[in-house]
Amino acid sequence: MTKRFLGHGVNSTDPWILGLSGPAAFQPNLAGYEVYAAALTAAISPRSLR
Repeated sequence: MTKRFLGHGVNSTDPWILGLSGPAAFQPNLAGYEVYAAALTAAISPRSLR
């Protein structure tokens, strides 16, 4: 995941991770979750989920 999130950290111009404040600090935002889900999907075989 680290490589996929490069350039999209908390202080970047296009962050995929929420900032320091609030209960969701350092959690992915919507874009981050989309990238995370795509990475998980690419890592597994959908046939193995049957």
